[in-house]
Amino acid sequence: MRTPGERMRTPLSRLPIRLRLAVSVGGVTFLMLVVFGMAVRTLTAHRLRANFDSQVTTEANNLAGSVHVSISSGRVEAPNLTPLASLDGGAARIFTLDGSFQDASENAPYLGAPPSSASFGGGSVMSTVNGYRVITSRYTVPELGAGSALIIQYGLPIGSLNADIANLDFLVFFGVLAGTALALESMTQAVRHLAFVIPAGIGVQEAGLVLFGHALGIGSELALAVSMAKRMREVLCGLPSLVSWQWLEGQRLQRPMRNASS
Repeated sequence: MRTPGERMRTPLSRLPIRLRLAVSVGGVTFLMLVVFGMAVRTLTAHRLRANFDSQVTTEANNLAGSVHVSISSGRVEAPNLTPLASLDGGAARIFTLDGSFQDASENAPYLGAPPSSASFGGGSVMSTVNGYRVITSRYTVPELGAGSALIIQYGLPIGSLNADIANLDFLVFFGVLAGTALALESMTQAVRHLAFVIPAGIGVQEAGLVLFGHALGIGSELALAVSMAKRMREVLCGLPSLVSWQWLEGQRLQRPMRNASS
């Protein structure tokens, strides 16, 4: 039974101070890498989305400045809408200010209902509909007469943006794993150097990896499997040298016997 002044001892507190320091540094390094990776991922993803929105806005303005409209059978038509809208795989739809559909580029999907003119005050509204990043804007059309205006929807598929963010997630995940592996390897080497009297650090490396895994919330089985994988690398690299050394020694010892028999 503990006395009131006795401190509760944890498994790590029973270890040597250098080993505890190595485990603590490894755990802190992992947490720092995770926090830094999440910060980089958030900022970079925000920048990618902002750049994509800027591209959509630029393409929509270019489309509105280049499209030619005319009135046929009481409806507004834009003969060159399809080639202009599909340059980057985009799609476009044209509405009157009261929301009546007029024309669309070929194979244009539904890009959402156009907002009323008062809801965006003659500016632009950005949204995501059917896998497209859509900007809805009001543009003045001189061909229809002075003061005439139309609502033009333009959208770009967000597949490329999602692919870029997925690649970013992979790079951040790989970077955290690589940094953690370096911290794990440095901790393992520190533990093995502390126990230099034990040949090849047999048992020491395994115990160090298990303790380090506990500090990071990794199960003992997985940490031990990593240790065995590291040992297998040493066996595969060292076994051929040992076998060739024994073969050469055997040849050297047999040479006097062959000379004597001859």
